[in-house]
Amino acid sequence: TNSSRSVSCDKCNAGTASSVAGSTSCSSCTPGTFSGTGAVTCAKCEAGKTSGDEATSCERCATMDDFGEGFSSTKGSDTCDTCAVGYFRSGDDCVACTPGMTCDEEGVTLEQMPVVKHYFRFSEGSNGVYSCEEFKYAKNCLGSGNWTNASTTATSS
Repeated sequence: TNSSRSVSCDKCNAGTASSVAGSTSCSSCTPGTFSGTGAVTCAKCEAGKTSGDEATSCERCATMDDFGEGFSSTKGSDTCDTCAVGYFRSGDDCVACTPGMTCDEEGVTLEQMPVVKHYFRFSEGSNGVYSCEEFKYAKNCLGSGNWTNASTTATSS
């Protein structure tokens, strides 16, 4: 006698994946990844977005309740772990940059933030940046492009 066996495989649900052909189980996508129905792998969320467990899509960090405007992420990150261009990291917050601050790259922190020429701040931990226009030694107020605070040296005239 001739018998035939028929095997039926169900597609993995969205938010899960199975890379093994004929597998009877699917694995949950981890935070920072997502998938649609029938996926063989979970794809990484693009930079600026993240996801939770078993995600079917990724959400922009700037619109998430836990984070908000100014937050971003690296590709595939499981959290919004960096600040977007135009913001700097101060503790757990992303703060909008003000005139005199250089925040033209993602991930700028308060301690690393360069200061534009003709502006200064009192220390690496100071989030106040001030114009040198009214400063007695304005010609010495050079800003900083080397990730340190601007320092000035008074010279006698």
